[in-house]
Amino acid sequence: MLGDYGIRVNAIRPGPHHSDLEVHLSDYMRNLIDNEMPCHRFGEPIELGAFCVYLSSPAAVHITGCNMNFDGGMLCVK
Repeated sequence: MLGDYGIRVNAIRPGPHHSDLEVHLSDYMRNLIDNEMPCHRFGEPIELGAFCVYLSSPAAVHITGCNMNFDGGMLCVK
């Protein structure tokens, strides 16, 4: 329906990223993220922003109806 108007709809599910909310994490959770996630670090806001810019660009015109995890591999952890 929306594609007829050139509208694309996608969802981005960010994982742990550096932000003001980070200060509320326990040491246990911080260590879990640093040691157990495949990327072994928090994401940077600039990385998430760059991904959003890409999705809104003509280069991503064929990407629509997607629910994308942007979580450093967090969902891959057992």
